[in-house]
Amino acid sequence: MKRADEERRKPLADMEQRLLRYQQECDERARKDLEAAVERVRTLESDAIRAELEARHRGELEATRRQALAEAEARGKQVMASADRALEQARRREREAEQQAFDARQRALRELQEIRWVQPHYIFNSTIAGSLARLTARFT
Repeated sequence: MKRADEERRKPLADMEQRLLRYQQECDERARKDLEAAVERVRTLESDAIRAELEARHRGELEATRRQALAEAEARGKQVMASADRALEQARRREREAEQQAFDARQRALRELQEIRWVQPHYIFNSTIAGSLARLTARFT
């Protein structure tokens, strides 16, 4: 009887073994599919995170670039304003120097004219004084 039970149970045991192997194969396939799905999600998430970080960094880089350009433009304007002030100051000094030279020439011209006017009168007066002295000496 024991043998008969064993004979009767043998196809069931084989079937259980095959079902167990099939269950293990299904579990293994499900595990691999799950791992693949998890890897796809990780890849997609990492790609999305990478894209998000790249976009953020591009934005930050663009903001930094705009700020640097604005600062460079401001510095350029300051340099130009400083150069304009220096140029205007040089022009003012040049005008002042030209005015001083003109004034000096005018003073020299007036002095020369005074000398030219005074000298003939002095010579004339000296000549008259000399003639008067000679005449007085003669008549006295």
